[in-house]
Amino acid sequence: MGWFVSDMEEAGAAFARLGFPLTPFTVHRNEDEAGNRVPTGTANRCAMLGRGYLEILTDVDGLDTPFSRAHRAAIARLMSFPDEADFADALLAHLRSVEEQYAALFEDEPALGGEGGNLVFTGTA
Repeated sequence: MGWFVSDMEEAGAAFARLGFPLTPFTVHRNEDEAGNRVPTGTANRCAMLGRGYLEILTDVDGLDTPFSRAHRAAIARLMSFPDEADFADALLAHLRSVEEQYAALFEDEPALGGEGGNLVFTGTA
């Protein structure tokens, strides 16, 4: 049984809470035409069982591989975009909008590190 997750740390913590110790984070590699072992763009951790294992898979950030490109294109199609570039543009525009709206909620508030407060607790010291 396997799961493809976006956040390996969060998934690993959930497995730990359930009592499943996991193998170390392992980046998958294949040999290229020259025989060099190169990252495929994915990694995993496994919970080893008596007869098999549970596998958690994830993308490895920052790698541009045929698999990672296909994965991003599949996400774009799932979200009804014609291609990855259009999806990325729309996602970034949405994130900027959220950031601006969230920032507007706090722009007139006193600084957290100002007189009578601190960055740990927003109440008085």
